[in-house]
Amino acid sequence: MRVLRNHRVYKYLGRVGIALSVLFNVVTGGESNMTFSARNHSWRREDKTNFCSLIDLMLFWHPEHCRQSWAYWRLRKHSTESANEAIQILKNVRYNDE
Repeated sequence: MRVLRNHRVYKYLGRVGIALSVLFNVVTGGESNMTFSARNHSWRREDKTNFCSLIDLMLFWHPEHCRQSWAYWRLRKHSTESANEAIQILKNVRYNDE
C-alpha cells in the first residue's frame, strides 16, 4: 500500500513539474503547451544560447531530457494540427442525402 501511495505522489509531482514548466515557458514568451525544456532544445537546434546542459544535469535520472521533451512536444503539435485539419475537412463535407 505504501509503495502505491509513493508512486501516486511521484506521478502527481511530475505532472505539477510539467505544468510549472509550461507556465514558466509561456510567461517568458514561449509557445503554448511547450515546456521550458523543449523550448531550450529548440534554441539548441537553432544554435542559440540555451540551458539544455544545465537542465539535463539537474535532471540526471532522465538522459537527454530537453531533447526528449522537444520530440514529445513536436509529435503532439503535429498530431493536433493533423487532427484539426481532418476536423475542418469533415466539417466541409457535403453529404449526398442533404
